[in-house]
Amino acid sequence: MQPPEDPGKQGGGRVLLCRITQDSKLVVEAQLPGVSQPLFTLVHPDGGIIYIADVADGGTIHTVDVLSRRIQSFPSGGQAPCHLTISEDRSTLLCANYSGSSLSVHRLRVGGQLGHRTALVELDGVEPLDAGAVAARPHHLEFARGGNGRELFVTDLGRDVILRFSLEQDGTLHTMKGGLPDDGNGPARGPRSLTWDASGYLWCAEERSSTVSRIHRHNDGLLHRTHTWPASSIARDGLNYPGQIVSSADGRFVYVANRGSDTIAAYNTERDDPRPVDEFWCGGRWPASLIQQNGVLLVANRDSNEVSALLIDPKHGTLSAPRAVLSVHRPSSIAVVPVV
Repeated sequence: MQPPEDPGKQGGGRVLLCRITQDSKLVVEAQLPGVSQPLFTLVHPDGGIIYIADVADGGTIHTVDVLSRRIQSFPSGGQAPCHLTISEDRSTLLCANYSGSSLSVHRLRVGGQLGHRTALVELDGVEPLDAGAVAARPHHLEFARGGNGRELFVTDLGRDVILRFSLEQDGTLHTMKGGLPDDGNGPARGPRSLTWDASGYLWCAEERSSTVSRIHRHNDGLLHRTHTWPASSIARDGLNYPGQIVSSADGRFVYVANRGSDTIAAYNTERDDPRPVDEFWCGGRWPASLIQQNGVLLVANRDSNEVSALLIDPKHGTLSAPRAVLSVHRPSSIAVVPVV
């Protein structure tokens, strides 16, 4: 099974600012200028700044002031920036440059404005691409829960591993032992997206093997899979590519977007009995992104040009029938700005 196209070739579109109504519909209030190929959006925890990873100009990070809607643009440090995250102390923004095979680290000023870049980590296996060499393809950044808030896990789709780093006080990244190495057994899994559950386990959507795994983190930072399940039981012609994975608000359930099956798969994260719950239609085609907001899953169905909403049953983790809440050309990412 071959993975979907390089994220750097998927750009194209616009960024819309929408208001969420009480019945979870999205009402467009503005379109942001100057953003041409967005792949991922993130909101600062304070709610005042939106960050946009843009393929354009060799890799760009845009910041948007929510109140003034002023946009500033900065080089991401590598091609096809596809994921962003903020450190627990809110001092640092990190960016995964997929095609650039690198991670960039940027200081955040008070309030969330982007400051100077403090580090650019070129991952191994990029050049030269000799026969047998594999390029690193960082895709998702996830800080560990607990501890000092500076332990970082990074999925590497290219080399089929999860890497482990430490974010230092000076804004540099230090490679650490641990993570999840490629054991060399069986076909590639393609770790793509991560989320934590209420019991402290890490869950991973695995794109190439069309699986979902629960992962235990040992005290030394080493990861190992405790369980693995198919991401979908209804894949057409056996083709399915799990994408984004998110947790419910209480961490009792996780949900993965299945691109190919066009479903959302739900899993119960109970510590002693983790298990699949069921699989639900996403409401369209190719669910490129999903986000949990106040007991509702918002799903960006890229190839059917719409965003759908599915209600989460807080007791059983099941999902309601999807309801279209916005018509938009090829949606690829959703972020929610908190109302303060």
